[in-house]
Amino acid sequence: MAIAPGHAPQRLAVLDGLRMVAALAVLAHHAVAQPRQILGSAHGNPLPWADVWAGTGALHMLMRGYLFVDLFFLLSGFVLALRFDRALGTNLAAWRFMGMRVRRLWPLAALGTVLGGAAALAGPAADAGTTARLLLMALLFVPQWRGNGNCYPLNSPQWSLTLEFFANAVHALLLCRLSNQALLVVVAISGLVLAIMIGFNAGVGFGPSADSLLMAVPRTLYPYALGCWMARQWQAGHRPWHALPWPLTVLLPLALVLAVGLLPPTAAYADSLCALVLLPLLLWLAATATLPTPGAGAVLRALGTVSFPLYAVHVPILHLAVMLAPATGWHVASASWAGAAAALALAVVLARGPGSARPMPHKQKPRAVAGTGSVPGATPAG
Repeated sequence: MAIAPGHAPQRLAVLDGLRMVAALAVLAHHAVAQPRQILGSAHGNPLPWADVWAGTGALHMLMRGYLFVDLFFLLSGFVLALRFDRALGTNLAAWRFMGMRVRRLWPLAALGTVLGGAAALAGPAADAGTTARLLLMALLFVPQWRGNGNCYPLNSPQWSLTLEFFANAVHALLLCRLSNQALLVVVAISGLVLAIMIGFNAGVGFGPSADSLLMAVPRTLYPYALGCWMARQWQAGHRPWHALPWPLTVLLPLALVLAVGLLPPTAAYADSLCALVLLPLLLWLAATATLPTPGAGAVLRALGTVSFPLYAVHVPILHLAVMLAPATGWHVASASWAGAAAALALAVVLARGPGSARPMPHKQKPRAVAGTGSVPGATPAG
């Protein structure tokens, strides 16, 4: 099935919409869990995951929102392979590509870290010396390796950005040079290791803690490498299914994660099935969906620019809102949702800032799509 010239941007606009839905779901997931985790830690040891979500009613469906991180890695591999695979194999040096990624990700990650430092200092057990040390480490992307707490205590999602940089480096040095068959071998091996890790950890929610960061390497490499392989199939024009309406494909991953959120926290098979099979399938359906109208495509691309700023700054703002709840007289749950609204508002402002989501400034040689001569364009995934 050929892609008509000029259609690639609209198709990738659907993926931008998917990114925003995923970012909002992660925001809601943390808005429910964050106050319970903070209050639990204030009374001793961190709450077990099942206790964090006990008694949350219908919001229990958000429990497996961490699965959207796996979707982010899939999207990143897919979009970056479309945009840079050929150039990385020819005239784009790996160091230059990594410089582009640092310029894309570091400023907002740094802002999230600074906000996290402010939230830490607002807490009842504020320690300026420790906060300054953690702030410097996070700005340099140096995780904490000791203990079972967050490897980035000031902004916990930064673990995934650290492994995103790792995946980008592997992409630039290795994946872009592999044949499709060799790339599938990488996917198969990393997928097998990931399945073992999911079984060992009774779920796929590992990575944020200092003692699980290295275990999350296959959690990153499998979806990222699979996204790269899928991008090659997309460019080759492979379309094994009839196109679904694009709004449906944007919402299907959300429906899936909400549905499996009703299962017990120890249902590791649900995480395995989603991370290894269903989320890649749903990404493919979104990439091959019907095209949005130009107006809808513009809206989707605008939403896509908000997704990474929201992901980068939302946890510190939630934390700060919960810390300030006693002073404002708000219930901590209400304060957390107010923090979520503030995080979304700030993300919209950041997305409109200079250079916030512009495509990476590298012009590669055109790579024909399905014999049409069109070149896919994209805003790189966060």
